[in-house]
Amino acid sequence: YEIRLSLVGSEMCIRDRVDRLLARAKKQGMKTALIVGKCDLDGGKLLAQMQEEYRGADCPVLGVSARNKEGLDSVRALMRGADCCCLAGQSGVGKSTLLNALLDLQLETGEISEKIQRGKNTTRYAQLLIHDGIRVLDTAGFSLLETEKGMEPEKLQELYPEFQPYIGQCRFQPCLHDREPGCAVTQAVQAGKIDGNRVARYRELLADVRLAWKNRYQ
Repeated sequence: YEIRLSLVGSEMCIRDRVDRLLARAKKQGMKTALIVGKCDLDGGKLLAQMQEEYRGADCPVLGVSARNKEGLDSVRALMRGADCCCLAGQSGVGKSTLLNALLDLQLETGEISEKIQRGKNTTRYAQLLIHDGIRVLDTAGFSLLETEKGMEPEKLQELYPEFQPYIGQCRFQPCLHDREPGCAVTQAVQAGKIDGNRVARYRELLADVRLAWKNRYQ
C-alpha cells in the first residue's frame, strides 16, 4: 500500500511540521514528495531553497501554481505512480485548491489568516477521490503536530535518509548527532554535504523525542 504525502505551502514556519510529517511517513514506509505552492509569486526562490534544504532526503521537491496551472503535470505523474495518495498540511494552506487544479474538482477552499497564521478547516472529514487513474485522500488540515510517544531517541536518525551514509562513522557509538564531538553528521554539515537548517531542526525534534521517551510511562 503506497502513499505519497504532499506538503503544500510557502510559509517558513511550516518547515518544522514538514520535518515531523516526513519522519512519520518514513517510519510508516510511505513515499513522500514536498509540493511548494504559489511558486509563481516569488520567481521560484522558495522552491530553490527547499530543494537545496531537502537534498538527500529521498523526497522530491516540486513547485506548482494552481492559479497559473504550472507544475501540475509533474505532480500528476507522481500521483499516478502510487496506489493511493494523501495530501497533508496546515489548515488553509492550499490542499483543496491544489486538488481542484489537479483533478478538475470543485472542493471548498479557504485561506490562512495573516494575523494568527492559521487556516479555517474547509475539509472536515477524509474522503477518497478517484479521477483519471489517480486515487487520493482529501484530509482535514491541522495546526499542531505532537511528538510521537514511545520512540527511542536513537531511532530518530533512521528517519533521515541524508544521515544514512554517515551512520557508524562517528567517534562515539551510539551517536545521536546532537553535539557529540567527532560526529560525522556535524562534519558533513560543515562540509556542505547536509543542510545545516535541516540538522538544526532534527536536533530540536530530538530534544522533544528525548523528553517524550523520558515521560513515556507518565
